[in-house]
Amino acid sequence: MKLPAYFLKHPVIAIILNAMIVIIGLLCFDTLSLREYPEVHFPTVSIITTYPNASAELVESSVTNIIEDQVAGVKGIETITSDSKHGMSFINITFQNGISMDSSLIAIREALGLARPQLPQEVKEPVVQRSTAADGMPFIVLSLTSSSMDFAALTHYANLNLKNALRSIKGISSADVWGQPYTYEVILDPKKMYAFGVNADQVLDALQASNLSLPVGKFQNEVPTTLNAELKNISDYENLVIKEKNFSDPKHKQYPVFLKDVADIALRTDDKQFRVHINGKPGLAIAINRTDDGNPLDVSMLVQKQVAEFKKNLPEGLKLSIISDQADFIRASLSNIKSAIFEAIVFVLLIVFLFLRNIKATLIPLVTIPISLVGSFIFLKIFGFSINLMTLMAMVLAVGLVVDDAIVVLENIQRHIDEGVPVREAARKGSTEIGFAIIAMTFTLASVYAPLAFISGTVGQLFTEFAVALAGSVFISGAVALTLSPLMCAHTLRAHTAKTKPSKKLDIDQFLAKTTRAYSHILTRVIQYRKSCALIVLGTFSIIFILTQLLPSEMAPKEDRNLIGVYLPPIPGKDIEAMDEKIKMVEKILQPNTATEAQTMLAFMGDWGGNVVLPLKPQSERKRSAAEIVDMTLNSIHPVIELICIPMTCRT
Repeated sequence: MKLPAYFLKHPVIAIILNAMIVIIGLLCFDTLSLREYPEVHFPTVSIITTYPNASAELVESSVTNIIEDQVAGVKGIETITSDSKHGMSFINITFQNGISMDSSLIAIREALGLARPQLPQEVKEPVVQRSTAADGMPFIVLSLTSSSMDFAALTHYANLNLKNALRSIKGISSADVWGQPYTYEVILDPKKMYAFGVNADQVLDALQASNLSLPVGKFQNEVPTTLNAELKNISDYENLVIKEKNFSDPKHKQYPVFLKDVADIALRTDDKQFRVHINGKPGLAIAINRTDDGNPLDVSMLVQKQVAEFKKNLPEGLKLSIISDQADFIRASLSNIKSAIFEAIVFVLLIVFLFLRNIKATLIPLVTIPISLVGSFIFLKIFGFSINLMTLMAMVLAVGLVVDDAIVVLENIQRHIDEGVPVREAARKGSTEIGFAIIAMTFTLASVYAPLAFISGTVGQLFTEFAVALAGSVFISGAVALTLSPLMCAHTLRAHTAKTKPSKKLDIDQFLAKTTRAYSHILTRVIQYRKSCALIVLGTFSIIFILTQLLPSEMAPKEDRNLIGVYLPPIPGKDIEAMDEKIKMVEKILQPNTATEAQTMLAFMGDWGGNVVLPLKPQSERKRSAAEIVDMTLNSIHPVIELICIPMTCRT
């Protein structure tokens, strides 16, 4: 093969070519998005329907079942799951891989159009949306506490001063305040309603009609004017006219019936729908979610800066802190992978040096490693992928693969030098002889991992970027071995550089010679007993096949993400007060078990049930893993489960 000889004659071209790979790779690295895992597209559509004040049973029979019957005929549906709650219907539709989501959305909307006449008139228009984000904890959770404000005032302050500032941060998709807002409570008096001839529907219609803002033209054809009929204070609610009553008197006058005549109105804190506990006490939390393309590390850093700015201007008595930040786990994972890459490079170099026993010769495969790893970013950019744990893991594995081609070139050139061939001629002759072998090795290694990119389903989406990163680095290593490695050998190696003076303590040459003789002896025996060896191989494969059938399988191993949680399902027939009591019981159980290992304790509850979340300290700062804490927590909660007769699950 003449390609290595060409680059030996034109060393500037070889250097420029490899420098271009590094420069383009670094430019691609600067523009690649950063994620924890590759972007996985779940072909799932959600249908959310609101039926105000309806029970879960009525929602299921009057809404959920009707919609399910209509959408079941849409092409490409794999599964349909539904959840009917008080006043809400949730239907999740999962499609088969390869189905066009755009056409599926159109088909679902057409099916909903057929189902709409069959639904009760009080049902709101169903909302159809793609399900892109998985359920779970928000990306960042902030806590806001006060020693002077009540929870309604605290919620109002967070909505007014914190929420919009957080939403404006680059990479933030939403910032939701989990608190207890102010609400006007209207308590109707049945006796007064009967006396005035007023029913609940009339009160509701009057309240809805009063909450209007209508344009009424321009004052003197210049100033835009709006008719604002919104109720803003208790006085407005009290003086709201419900109807006009015709009392029997000689003059038959019409007297208005005001809301205050039939009801008591008060401004209260709404704690009947949603509650939050922080460290066992009522509190307020701000849940922050990032966009799909937002860099998690940058988003976390910007949120931390914004929180620091908030703290400078907070009123006296208010305290703002970060409860949970999922970027901490990502930082720790990336740090571990960086350490793994460094350790892999060190071990590879030590092994190469052990066999070559020459520092200059060891530098030749060393140069291949950074060029190949940086060059793999080019392939990630071409295919629109990202830098994530899977691609970085591929680079860890690639460290041991990309040096193979350079070592083969180096060994063959060194063999000619040991035979007395001049160094430059040995570089040309040795690299030319194995040029096609290098190409075959490169394509063989790449072909082993490339098929991972063609796996379908969720697993395929996870490992496609892994395969591209690994195969790309192998391709680059082959190019380096054919262009730069022969040139470095010609300018680095010297005659008989591999010969070293024997050491009395450890003679590597003698050890390698003994190893070679032992291998030759074993190989001779294997050839003599071919049938027996073949039976051993078949038996080994049979045992491996049996073990693979017995071993449990899962898509990904469990990992310690510094987060554990307990979920309590809703209590049938009970309000949020009953759930609050159960949450407090669980908090008391968890508190002593995690006093030294949890950063804080967050609990939130609503009509779906209750959750208690424990963001744990980093693994280096605690003695037990998350799985061990979960096991101990289950043992502690088990007696309480029988006591309160509520099934609980503890999950990481």
